[in-house]
Amino acid sequence: MGLGNKDIFTLIKPDQSKQIISIKPETLEQKNIYKRQTYYLRTDLEEKVKSYAYWERLKISGVVNLALEDFFKLKKVHIRK
Repeated sequence: MGLGNKDIFTLIKPDQSKQIISIKPETLEQKNIYKRQTYYLRTDLEEKVKSYAYWERLKISGVVNLALEDFFKLKKVHIRK
Protein backbone atom coordinates (compact mmCIF):
# COMPACT_ATOMS: atom_id res chain seq x y z
CA MET A 1 0.00 0.00 0.00
CA GLY A 2 1.60 3.24 -1.13
CA LEU A 3 1.65 6.52 0.64
CA GLY A 4 0.59 8.39 -2.47
CA ASN A 5 -1.88 11.26 -2.24
CA LYS A 6 -4.77 9.06 -3.36
CA ASP A 7 -4.28 6.56 -0.54
CA ILE A 8 -4.24 8.90 2.48
CA PHE A 9 -7.28 10.28 4.26
CA THR A 10 -7.39 12.31 7.46
CA LEU A 11 -10.10 11.58 10.00
CA ILE A 12 -10.95 14.17 12.60
CA LYS A 13 -12.36 12.55 15.72
CA PRO A 14 -15.04 14.22 17.88
CA ASP A 15 -12.33 15.38 20.29
CA GLN A 16 -10.78 17.27 17.32
CA SER A 17 -7.66 15.09 17.23
CA LYS A 18 -6.50 14.04 13.78
CA GLN A 19 -5.76 10.50 12.70
CA ILE A 20 -4.27 9.73 9.31
CA ILE A 21 -5.40 6.42 7.83
CA SER A 22 -4.66 4.69 4.57
CA ILE A 23 -7.54 3.46 2.40
CA LYS A 24 -7.31 2.30 -1.18
CA PRO A 25 -9.62 4.36 -3.44
CA GLU A 26 -11.17 1.23 -4.96
CA THR A 27 -12.35 0.22 -1.47
CA LEU A 28 -14.35 3.45 -1.21
CA GLU A 29 -15.88 2.95 -4.64
CA GLN A 30 -16.90 -0.64 -3.87
CA LYS A 31 -18.73 0.37 -0.70
CA ASN A 32 -20.40 3.39 -2.36
CA ILE A 33 -19.10 5.68 0.36
CA TYR A 34 -18.45 8.55 -2.01
CA LYS A 35 -20.22 9.88 -5.09
CA ARG A 36 -18.86 12.36 -7.59
CA GLN A 37 -21.05 15.49 -7.93
CA THR A 38 -20.53 18.99 -9.29
CA TYR A 39 -21.55 22.07 -7.33
CA TYR A 40 -21.02 25.75 -7.94
CA LEU A 41 -19.41 27.68 -5.11
CA ARG A 42 -18.80 31.36 -4.59
CA THR A 43 -15.19 32.14 -5.48
CA ASP A 44 -14.41 33.45 -1.99
CA LEU A 45 -15.61 30.19 -0.39
CA GLU A 46 -13.75 28.12 -2.94
CA GLU A 47 -10.52 29.93 -2.11
CA LYS A 48 -11.06 29.43 1.63
CA VAL A 49 -11.70 25.71 1.15
CA LYS A 50 -8.57 25.32 -0.98
CA SER A 51 -6.44 27.29 1.47
CA TYR A 52 -7.73 25.37 4.49
CA ALA A 53 -7.13 22.06 2.73
CA TYR A 54 -3.58 23.11 1.86
CA TRP A 55 -2.58 24.24 5.35
CA GLU A 56 -4.26 21.32 7.13
CA ARG A 57 -2.89 18.83 4.59
CA LEU A 58 -6.37 17.60 3.67
CA LYS A 59 -8.05 16.98 0.36
CA ILE A 60 -10.58 19.56 -0.82
CA SER A 61 -13.33 16.93 -0.75
CA GLY A 62 -12.36 16.15 2.84
CA VAL A 63 -12.79 19.79 3.85
CA VAL A 64 -16.19 19.97 2.14
CA ASN A 65 -17.27 16.72 3.84
CA LEU A 66 -16.19 18.04 7.25
CA ALA A 67 -18.02 21.33 6.69
CA LEU A 68 -21.23 19.59 5.61
CA GLU A 69 -21.06 17.10 8.49
CA ASP A 70 -20.70 19.99 10.93
CA PHE A 71 -23.58 21.89 9.26
CA PHE A 72 -25.96 18.92 9.43
CA LYS A 73 -24.90 17.73 12.90
CA LEU A 74 -27.88 19.29 14.73
CA LYS A 75 -30.32 19.49 11.82
CA LYS A 76 -33.24 17.16 11.28
CA VAL A 77 -33.40 16.33 7.60
CA HIS A 78 -36.18 14.35 5.95
CA ILE A 79 -34.78 12.11 3.23
CA ARG A 80 -36.34 12.50 -0.22
CA LYS A 81 -37.77 9.42 -1.90
